[in-house]
Order: sequence, then C-alpha cells, then structure tokens
Amino acid sequence: MNYRDWKQKAADRLRAVPDYQGIEEYWLQSELDDLAAALLYPESDRSHAVRELSGHALAPETVRVLDEALEQLLTGKPLALITGFTWFAGVRILCLPDVLVPRPDSETLVLAAGELLYELRPEKAEVLELCCGSACLSLGLLHFLRAKQSRTTLRITCTDLSPQAVAAAKTNVAAQGSEEVIAIERADLWPSRLLTGEIEPLLTIANPPYLSDAEFIQSGLGQWEPELALAAGRDGLALYRRILDEGELLLPAGSYLLLEHGYAQADAIKDIAAAGQGWKYLGVRDDLAGRARVTMLRRQTAIQQEG
Repeated sequence: MNYRDWKQKAADRLRAVPDYQGIEEYWLQSELDDLAAALLYPESDRSHAVRELSGHALAPETVRVLDEALEQLLTGKPLALITGFTWFAGVRILCLPDVLVPRPDSETLVLAAGELLYELRPEKAEVLELCCGSACLSLGLLHFLRAKQSRTTLRITCTDLSPQAVAAAKTNVAAQGSEEVIAIERADLWPSRLLTGEIEPLLTIANPPYLSDAEFIQSGLGQWEPELALAAGRDGLALYRRILDEGELLLPAGSYLLLEHGYAQADAIKDIAAAGQGWKYLGVRDDLAGRARVTMLRRQTAIQQEG
C-alpha cells in the first residue's frame, strides 16, 4: 500500500464520523498529513515529510502505526494528544495529558502581543501570562520577538493553578532552552512576585477558560482536556471578571492587558472593563477567520481616569 491509498481510505473512514462530517476534503487530507508527518517524521518539516511519504510504498509496520493512530483520531481524540506535540506560532509545543491543547486561534494573541512590544521597543519588559497551560503563548511571543530581532530584554512570568499545566509549561520552556527568560509558578492567577511588588509587568496576556459550564458539557471536550482550562461558570466570563477587577488593583498604571476570548464574548468583556474605573479600551483583534478574538486594554493612570 502506498501513502496516497492509505490516506484515501482513512479519509473515507473519517467522513463517517459525526465530528468530521461536512468538513472540506482539503482539511481532511491536511489533518491526515499532519498525523502521518508527526508520527513518522517528528523532527522534519511537514512538507518534507509528506514528500517522503508520497514517494514510497508503506512498510507493514508503518501501516500499523498509522492505523493505530487513525483509530484514536476516530474517537475524537485531539491530533496533538495522539502525536504528543503540535506546532504553535513557530514553536514545537509538547502536548501532555490533562493540559489544554494549543489552538491556532490563540496565535492571534501572540501576534497582537508581539507587535505591541515591537512597536513600544522598551529596553526591558516584564511580561505576565495568566492561565498559561503549556506556556505556548509565552514561547510563541519570545519566538516572534527573536525573529524580529527585537532588542528588548524580556522577562516572562507564567502562572497556572493546575499542577499538570505547571509541569507541562516547565517541560516546554526547558525544551526550548528558555528557562532564563520564562519562569513558571503555580498560582491562582497572580504570581507572588507581583503581589509583593517585585515586578511591574508592562504587558499581561491571558487565554483563560471561557466556555460556560453548559457549553463545556455539550462540547464533549472533557473526555480529552481538563475542565479547569475550559469552563468558567454560568456564562463563561468568571475569570475575565476576576482578571479585570483584581487587575485594577494589582497591575501598574500604563501597562497593557490582552485577553483572548470566544468570538461572541468581545462586547461582554468590553462592558465588564467599562464597569470599572481602571481600564482604557484599545480595541479588538480579529483572528484569521475574521472573528473577534483578542480584546486589548490599558490600565489608566489617575490623571487619565479623571479626564
């Protein structure tokens, strides 16, 4: 059997699964290419891996490996949890059980944060990432600024309440050799060094859980990913309220806050921020599908508040 034949048979099986019905053929084929490339050529560029696969007959052992992975994909298991990693914002992110799998939509937050810091061009910048999960946002931000040859010296502090997420974040940071730049702390949002006044972040970023409890149950995501990273109360806005309310007291005036959210939540988050006295609304950033994905805010100074 060659790879093209295997991929066609696999695509036919996926089309029979409800989760894949209605998906365009291109995306089915792309998903299978991602699966095969990650399993068989984990250290290679995806396009190179697909070229290699297309040029040869598949050995029986290779077919067995692909078939076993396909069976997992048919159950709805995320691709990244089958392969053990995903590429996010140019960085290879290890994906471990009980930790949220990075989504392509979250690259919007990396771009917004990276462009902001690149435009500000501070000599040094403290960055805070809340609800960090695998630390993909911080690693993506660091990669972005290095690719831009930014001269800003970054120091990033990541927090998460989940012990599994903290362990995964530390593993990913170590895998990228970024321990001197990125520190990981288990905390309920705010790191100890912020609470003691040791750091004053110029930028805070967060992708908190934003599904309502009902949406989380209906989604079926809990079979593979942790509720703590996905669900946030009756309306999915519980963590945004905390970040905005507590951030007024804890984050320095003039600093920036960038929040990822669901595409239908931008107006609600703007309203929550407006209900307080400490936030200036800067706008919203759309994802590649044109959906509102990142709300940008700035902590107002006392003078700005009076004005």
